[in-house]
Amino acid sequence: MSSLGPNADLIGRPGSRWTLTTPALVLDRPAFLANISAMARLAATHGCALRPHVKGSKNTAIGRLLSGLGSGIACATLFEAETMVGGGVDDILITGPIVTRRSLERLVRLSTRAKVTAVVDCLAAVEVLRSYLVGAELRLNLLVDIDVGQSRTGVTSEQDCVQLAKAIEQVPSLAFAGVQAYYGHLQGIRDFAERKAEAQIRIDRIATYSDRLRREGLPPRVISGGGTGTAIIDMQSGVFTELQPGSFPFMDAAYEQEDIAGDGSTPFAVSLFVYSTVVSANQPDRATIDAGMKAIPTDGAAVRFVKGAPPAARYAIAGDEFGFVIYAERPEQPLKLGDQVVCITPHCDTATNLHALLHVVEDDMLVDIWRVEARGQW
Repeated sequence: MSSLGPNADLIGRPGSRWTLTTPALVLDRPAFLANISAMARLAATHGCALRPHVKGSKNTAIGRLLSGLGSGIACATLFEAETMVGGGVDDILITGPIVTRRSLERLVRLSTRAKVTAVVDCLAAVEVLRSYLVGAELRLNLLVDIDVGQSRTGVTSEQDCVQLAKAIEQVPSLAFAGVQAYYGHLQGIRDFAERKAEAQIRIDRIATYSDRLRREGLPPRVISGGGTGTAIIDMQSGVFTELQPGSFPFMDAAYEQEDIAGDGSTPFAVSLFVYSTVVSANQPDRATIDAGMKAIPTDGAAVRFVKGAPPAARYAIAGDEFGFVIYAERPEQPLKLGDQVVCITPHCDTATNLHALLHVVEDDMLVDIWRVEARGQW
């Protein structure tokens, strides 16, 4: 079998979009490209740089495309960063802390191949970096991570932020570049006014920390953060120098329910889908498809069918390899063996991590297949 899977021979064939071997993760190219253009226009309008996050796509073709929007890209893990640099991206921010010796060895090697920025949130992390980088012929840019309510990573006071920035500047092989703050727990708030109010609390905190750093003679050149759900709010704030939205090229069942722009609209359309096939139709109230927990994420909003399923049908997990299409009422024409059913995934990031291949379609044709190179490793 081709390294591009059982659908490789369908590339370029008319009608091939509808004859894929399933389950298959599918990207609608026109919608995908329109989403990227929409985010680029928003950033240009508000004068804010973009550093799109690739923790969702985990794909070098997409990484290269997104890196062209401005400040490079953001990665959640070292393996993502290594994969993106190997795929031709030369400006990387790694948004998660790196603290073990083996990981630091990889970080140093990567820093000889590309411009790499890392984050820290405590003095112990700076000490680990200092002890490891003694004699190293590089100067690693660091952002101080600020906790803005997730209680996950980040400093929790202005004083800690200043102390950490000063400690970084005292190490010859390190350079204080600025701060990072990400409020991922706000991205899924559906109501725009509520989401904006919560984001503003965090934006004010980031501004306060940044002002304190300036007063201490440590002006942050970079103030990085934000996400797809708060992108417009973050851009309008004037606080961030760059934003890290990640879901906007794909979107998902959770994001499609959000009022992204504040007027009931969204500048982004869903472009990522899971295609499945009916493999059993013996039950009167349901059909069984070949997309279970190994193909469709179980986190996030409810799966929404967009093609093939009867109106108001709902998805239910039927095991690792199987899912149910449960009818709201017995349809006049129930699904039959071999029918194709298309759904929007609950969460785009975890969907890509479940699939090794991304099937790129346009109109009725499969036009390309991309490997999801950075999935499943760290």
